[in-house]
Amino acid sequence: DLQGVDRIYPNSSAQLTGKPPKDPDPVPVIETVHDDFNIVNYNNNVGTQSWLGQWQEANDEGTPGDGTVRISGMELQLHNRDGGSYESIKRAVDLSLATTATLSLTYSGFGEGGLDIVAIEASDDGGTSFTILDQVEIVGYPSEGRAYLLEQSIALTGNVVLRFRIAQGLAATTQYVAFDDVQIEYTTGETTTESNTPSSQPETYFPTIVGADLLHAEGINGAGVTIGVIDTGFFPTSGLSRDANNNSRVRFQYDAIRDRIERRPGKDDDLHGHGAHVAGIALSSNTSFSSLYHGIAPGADMISAKAFDANGVGTYADVIRALDRAVEYKDQFNIRVLNLSFSAQPQSHYWDDPLNQAVMAAWQAGIVVVASAGNGGPDAMSVGVPGNLPYVITVGAMTDNLTPADPGDDYLASFSAAGPTYEGFVKPEMVAPGGHIISVMDRSDTLPTLYPEFHDGNIFFTMSGTSQAAAVVSGIAALMLQADPYLTPDDVKCRLMASAWPAVNPDGSLAYSVFQQGAGVVNAYDAVYATATGCANRGLDVGLDLDGTHHYRGRANQWSDGNYYLDGMEGDGYTWTGGFLWSDGFLWSDGFLWSDGFLWSDGFLWSDGFLWSEGFLWSDSFAEFEGFLWSEALTEATAVNVWVEQE
Repeated sequence: DLQGVDRIYPNSSAQLTGKPPKDPDPVPVIETVHDDFNIVNYNNNVGTQSWLGQWQEANDEGTPGDGTVRISGMELQLHNRDGGSYESIKRAVDLSLATTATLSLTYSGFGEGGLDIVAIEASDDGGTSFTILDQVEIVGYPSEGRAYLLEQSIALTGNVVLRFRIAQGLAATTQYVAFDDVQIEYTTGETTTESNTPSSQPETYFPTIVGADLLHAEGINGAGVTIGVIDTGFFPTSGLSRDANNNSRVRFQYDAIRDRIERRPGKDDDLHGHGAHVAGIALSSNTSFSSLYHGIAPGADMISAKAFDANGVGTYADVIRALDRAVEYKDQFNIRVLNLSFSAQPQSHYWDDPLNQAVMAAWQAGIVVVASAGNGGPDAMSVGVPGNLPYVITVGAMTDNLTPADPGDDYLASFSAAGPTYEGFVKPEMVAPGGHIISVMDRSDTLPTLYPEFHDGNIFFTMSGTSQAAAVVSGIAALMLQADPYLTPDDVKCRLMASAWPAVNPDGSLAYSVFQQGAGVVNAYDAVYATATGCANRGLDVGLDLDGTHHYRGRANQWSDGNYYLDGMEGDGYTWTGGFLWSDGFLWSDGFLWSDGFLWSDGFLWSDGFLWSEGFLWSDSFAEFEGFLWSEALTEATAVNVWVEQE
């Protein structure tokens, strides 16, 4: 997904926050040595600095891919199957310039408990003597993260050695311990005005555009809420792995393609990059140069479900398995929000689509589902599955036009898909920032390989699309649910719509049709403090829809001249030719006004649903749906939203 939508500033403070300081304060220089074990090699260096040589086994009897100590499955594994000397592996690092140093890692393993112990040790004399930092009892799944302040245990010298040693047990053939993401992060005595740490790099702006930074300042950051991201997988950078309080946040990781629960949550399995990007937008705890969070809900937890491959392609079966898992583990992990930044071409009525049926089941279970409208705009009726589902929150994209401090030139992204749906529902419900969005992505993934000019060479990638806009709204939903955990999905949708700011002309008329902008640009601050109820999904019953008792249609219809309109509503904003430009030649221009009170006091009549009946003037469009048969294995394709140029 790429590119943007119009942005709204509810007040002057929102316009002013998030601007980079003119004279930034010096920050400490932070260096890292790191091994993610993604390469079967004892000499892997993926930090800012290199280790002193490679990993060394105690007996030097194995190779990286074999032996009692080995790298396998993108992790370092130790076992003691020969029953002889207890195995260990060590690696050295120069910390002579360090003033502070923190060792962080994750570990997991299979053992019987009680008799299986691994020591984590460090030496400041090159390995002559070791200090035990920790002794962990290995009882198996799931993994745990640990961090140690090295200067509290050893001197920071030029030949510090880290060692993992089996202290007891782990002798059975099915028992072993695994370490991953071993990193020593250290500060030097130097300072800089341009931080070299991934946690304090570029400004993202979109949290400020929607007012989320104001909520962060009040302590509302999504804490206690879990966001599920069904996408291309997970990228274990610090901003995704840990929340705003530096706590491990990945509650569950599932590979729907292989139908496998990851034994080690937090594993890097995103080969495409899209999943990492949208997850970072929703909940990254990285901070910008001006100390503002990169993500909308930096305190939230997350689950990652991989349903799309290295090319961003999946099947209905993959996505439905992921949705089923999310519902299954909803209560255990407090999964309250699902982000679905992908789309497929509608091939049936919304209620007959198997993927939509699974999404409706998630909504019925109490999960707020946020879907991207798709990047197939600006034509009418271009919203894909599952964004065409009337219940869910479907999001289009706006852009700040590369001037985040100036809302006067914002505009609706040309690629943003528009409604109505085939069943006459207004889509999208709202728009959010989706143009030139900065978020995290591994530089070796498919997208940076195809578009290297948009990657900074570190961990940040710039991308546009309604996928990015949907992730913004998913994060806002988490903020709302932290503030009021008792909100239902319908409540969240209602308040997001009631607090959105539509783009209007100086005379108060809508600058874009409701079929393009919905209720307007989302506003996080106003949504959290909104009190509206009963204004979304009125007349709809998801249970009756699922069991086939009733199906629904919306208010949208089409005149014989091709224009779309809403029954019972008048005005330019409710009539649309279906093109990106207005029929009277209107173009977006400076001087537009955003309004927070434009005709929404009527209770969002256009969001109502009615029992299904034929009679749409575009009913011929349904001819392609007649007789369509879904494959028994649900091999129908779906994909993350198509790449669009930066806007």
